[in-house]
Amino acid sequence: MAGIALDHSPTTEEEYLAAERASVDKPKCEFVEGIVYAMAGASINHVQISSNLTKILGNAFNGRPCRAFSADLKVHLEATSSFVYPDNVAICGPIATYDAHEDIITNPSFIAEVLSPSTEAYDRGKKFDHYRGIDTLEEYFLVSQDRKHVDLYTRQSKNEWLLSSTSGDGKSMELTRLKVSISLDELYENVEFPPPSAPVVASR
Repeated sequence: MAGIALDHSPTTEEEYLAAERASVDKPKCEFVEGIVYAMAGASINHVQISSNLTKILGNAFNGRPCRAFSADLKVHLEATSSFVYPDNVAICGPIATYDAHEDIITNPSFIAEVLSPSTEAYDRGKKFDHYRGIDTLEEYFLVSQDRKHVDLYTRQSKNEWLLSSTSGDGKSMELTRLKVSISLDELYENVEFPPPSAPVVASR
């Protein structure tokens, strides 16, 4: 979650959704365990990586009953009564929605988050705790934005996940449940990495 709490006092799902749906030019907000959080702006690298991933998944899904979505699609986390905006979502098969508005999904097969210094600990920890409560979720993909590195958590059973990682030029990550191969060169196309930090030289 890249945002700040707007009001620390608890609110209801209904109040949050009414405010979100009534807003036009206001920033998107997440609702996590009774607290509303305003979403902060993303870096150029963050947006580029997410856009690249949407394109890769969309191309791979041609002719298949799967769909890829960007960060504008809200996901309901029933186990924690929360509503969040993952960076990327994919669904294979029929789409289940939260209500008749059809602007919130409840059954993602795949979720990706592009990591940043301010959100990495949360995305790997508490947010993953929330996502694990989604029965339909099979893969959770974490993408670094300061180097070519990805981590993939693949569900093995209800409470067991397998971690796979890969880094570097020419490498790829196999999303076995989605049956998609992610080329890191394509994922990081047009991404400009920060220069490496200078080594610290100990003085005598």
